[in-house]
Amino acid sequence: VCVCMCMFRYFYDNLLDNMIGSEGAKYITDAIHSGNCVLTKLNFGLNQISDQGARHIANAIRSRNCLLTSLSLRRNFIGDLGVRHISKAIQRRPCSLKELWLNENLIDDRGVRHIATAIESGKCFLTRLWLSSNWIGDDGARDMATAIQSEKCSLNVLALNHNRIGAEGAFHIATAVQSGKCSLNTLHLFGNPMPACVSDVIHKAVDSNQSIQIVVSEQVRAHPETLR
Repeated sequence: VCVCMCMFRYFYDNLLDNMIGSEGAKYITDAIHSGNCVLTKLNFGLNQISDQGARHIANAIRSRNCLLTSLSLRRNFIGDLGVRHISKAIQRRPCSLKELWLNENLIDDRGVRHIATAIESGKCFLTRLWLSSNWIGDDGARDMATAIQSEKCSLNVLALNHNRIGAEGAFHIATAVQSGKCSLNTLHLFGNPMPACVSDVIHKAVDSNQSIQIVVSEQVRAHPETLR
């Protein structure tokens, strides 16, 4: 990947499915550092980016010259180490990211712990976060449940669908929603191995906080009027 830094302000923001890799990501993030880049949205999806590439991207995010508000890193090879780099970056000013896609990567409970810490730090301004189709289990769900109850959490949309969240993790999340401290208005949980009995917990969570929409299946949305 070769990017002319002086012309990067005209570079199309959709780099989806180009096999850029971590080394290519470095060239692009160097351009973001340059001060000539005015991109606010960047799609890095399906590009074989690993933890090393995530580190380059994290360095760009924390740059004073970075204007990105929306970043997609979906369907890459980013694991817990890469997420740690990104989580640190989104807590550093002047990071302006509002939307972050990390779905379809290699993130497990350890990686989610880093993200949860960033969310409740008061220094992260994400409003929409996608973590679907990773390896997140009950421990990760518990950490996210704690984070979304923080008064410093700015998230409105959280996608945890198609992970490995079971009854215990769903209970933690439902409890967070019921607490009245959760800022979310949309939560995706479908595609997790949650037993049928969890639906009662979800019902109670929705009944106590009707400002939130909990999507528990591809077709069914957990509103009181549709899940009773």
